[in-house]
Amino acid sequence: MASSHHFHTLEIGINRDNDKGISTARDVLESIHKEFAQRKKSLSVSHGDMSISFFILRTGGQIRFFLEVPEEEKSFLERTLYAHYPDIEIREVPLPIDAHASFLIRE
Repeated sequence: MASSHHFHTLEIGINRDNDKGISTARDVLESIHKEFAQRKKSLSVSHGDMSISFFILRTGGQIRFFLEVPEEEKSFLERTLYAHYPDIEIREVPLPIDAHASFLIRE
């Protein structure tokens, strides 16, 4: 992500007892998109090009969800997610992939 922003990587943990699993992840992503888009509209243009990245990784037989967010929006997004999904867990982690790596996508 080429930008002047400093980014944080957040892992989003969905309760294993949640039988909706991937559906909940889709709902989380939809909420983030909606709230972040409204937030960008309300901020002055001095914030520049704000963006977030969403990663879905399968490691060790588990599907894991990550957000890469600008530092100045981290608290806002955490509050938004907890407000919509009080049972999720959010923790800051190192970026789980090499930013310069090539990827093979399989369907």
